[in-house]
Amino acid sequence: MLDTASSRAEFIDIAARLSAEKSHPIEGFPVLIIREAWQKDVLSNSQDVAVATTISELESAIKEAAVSAIFIPIDCFGSQLLSDILARQSLTKTLFMEASNG
Repeated sequence: MLDTASSRAEFIDIAARLSAEKSHPIEGFPVLIIREAWQKDVLSNSQDVAVATTISELESAIKEAAVSAIFIPIDCFGSQLLSDILARQSLTKTLFMEASNG
């Protein structure tokens, strides 16, 4: 029997990922831009997506096998700092980055 609550949550998670805007990669990391609050809510609560607001969280998420993607909230890292951190990594994961609305 189909678990509709689980299926609905999975569908919403997929919709959030597919509706993100593709951007230029940063140091080989694919980047998808999140513009909507519902996308942020869904992705930040996904089991395979880590939220990184600090350098330590970002580096740990990149190394964590259970993490397939990383959500970076708005204004957590400057572009040069983010590029420097990512350049030191041997693994790559998809980055979901929250866009500014202005």
